[in-house]
Amino acid sequence: MIINQFCKDAKDKRPLIRALAIRTMGYLRVPKLNEYLIDPLIEALKDDSAYVRKTAVMCVPKVLEISKAALVSKNIISLLYEMLSCEENSSVLSTILSVLDQSSAILDVNLTIENKLILKLLDHMKGYNDIEAVYVMDIVSNYLENEFKNEVNENENNQFINILHNIILPRLRHSSFSNIMSSARLAIIIINSLKFDSNRRIEVYDKISNSIPLLLNKKEEFDFIILSFILRYIKEFSFKTLSHSYFYCLQEDSLNIRFLKLEIIQNLEKYESIENLIYEITSYFNSSQIEFSLKAIDTLFNIIEK
Repeated sequence: MIINQFCKDAKDKRPLIRALAIRTMGYLRVPKLNEYLIDPLIEALKDDSAYVRKTAVMCVPKVLEISKAALVSKNIISLLYEMLSCEENSSVLSTILSVLDQSSAILDVNLTIENKLILKLLDHMKGYNDIEAVYVMDIVSNYLENEFKNEVNENENNQFINILHNIILPRLRHSSFSNIMSSARLAIIIINSLKFDSNRRIEVYDKISNSIPLLLNKKEEFDFIILSFILRYIKEFSFKTLSHSYFYCLQEDSLNIRFLKLEIIQNLEKYESIENLIYEITSYFNSSQIEFSLKAIDTLFNIIEK
């Protein structure tokens, strides 16, 4: 009786009722009952209402945990990939990507995204809310960094360049800390995964170099993440215009933060004023923290060697 009522509500004329029926059925954590959800779920994934489609997509991981075989037999994961290709609602699009990422982990398979889908996901960036934007950028970054093996033709390469300059890099001025970090990471990965000439690389590095250090001196946890991010990419890539003055140690800095700053200074390619830098580092020699003083001495010797 209850299942029949849910199936009836899933075909109601009102989108809100259809969505509530699918959502409620998704909370049924009983395998035998979940089998009755599959067909209404497939219909909801094809619904005219974006709200119903998004609700249905969010139910997929819940059903997958309880009735994996039933979901796989109906090729719902393939249906999600088809939706990713034709969906135009940004909120639904980000939800599909999120669910495909979760489902890939549950099914122990790799997420597969074609070039045109990556471009489409990034092109919809302005339609996402802050959380959705960060999630999409992180998934695309992980994919480009670890799984990306696609050939990129000249047209696609030009589209990536346009998206990078018109959508990704402007987000470096975003008010959200996570948006700035995700944008910087994605920009770096894009220019090192695709065909970018040296001038474009330098231009992108310059923009990132001028944005990321300005986030420092907020909270220790944030500073640690930012400094670790900078150190990683300084070691991998060349941030030629990054000013060493951003990384002078402050009185209130913890030992971990101070060590990271010295490590970054040591790994920079160029120094704008070597005399000021040496004066600053020698001032750390008299610190009450012995480990910090020794690290400062070691850093100075390494800089002199360079």
